[in-house]
Amino acid sequence: MDEKIFLVEEIKDINLEIGAANLFLQRAENQDELKVILAKGEMAHFHVTKQENQLEMSYKKNGKISREETDEIIVQIPENHHLENMSVSIGAGKLKAENITVMERLGLEVGAGKAKLKNMHVRNLAIECGVGKCHYEGVLEHDMKVQCGVGQVKAELDAEESDYNYSISCALGKIKINDNSMGTFASEKTIQHANARGNIALECGLGNIHVTTRV
Repeated sequence: MDEKIFLVEEIKDINLEIGAANLFLQRAENQDELKVILAKGEMAHFHVTKQENQLEMSYKKNGKISREETDEIIVQIPENHHLENMSVSIGAGKLKAENITVMERLGLEVGAGKAKLKNMHVRNLAIECGVGKCHYEGVLEHDMKVQCGVGQVKAELDAEESDYNYSISCALGKIKINDNSMGTFASEKTIQHANARGNIALECGLGNIHVTTRV
C-alpha cells in the first residue's frame, strides 16, 4: 500500500488516468487533507504528481480485470472541498464516486470499464464511453456532451426536461429522453426550450444513451 497526502487548499484540479484497476472516489475524514491511496496494486505503475494547483495520478498497468485479483486505488476528497475541474479516464475496471462537486468541468472517459457516480454536482459534464457503461446521477448546472460507441450511458439529472436544449445524433444505436425515443437508425434532431439554462449534446454509434429528469 502507498499513500500520498496533500493539503486540500492546494488542489483545484484533478486528473486521473487508470489502465486496469478499480477506482473509488470517497469523502475524506480529515477535512484539511486530500489523499491518493494505492490500496492494492504494483508501485511501479503508480505515479502521483502535483504542479501548482493541479493533481495528476496515473496507473499505467493494462490488461484484464479478474475477480480474484483486482488492483484498487482510492482518492479521498473532503466533503466541503469543491474542485474546479476534474477528469477521469478508466480503461478496464470500475469507477465509483459519490458526493463530489466540480465547479467548472467534469470529464469522464470509460473504455471497457464501468462507472457509477451518485449525488454529484457539476456545472459542465463530458462523457466518452467506448464499450463500457457509465451512470451519472446528480445536478447538472449547465452543459453536457455524451459520446457513446457501443456501450451504455445513463444520466439521471436533478432538473426539469425543459431546463436544457438538446442536440441528438444517432447512428444504429438508441437515444431516449425520459420515456421518449429521440434517436434511432441514422437520425438527427434538435429540441429547443425557451427558458433553457444549458445544452445537452448526445451522440450515439451502436450503443444506448438514456437521459432522465424530473419531467
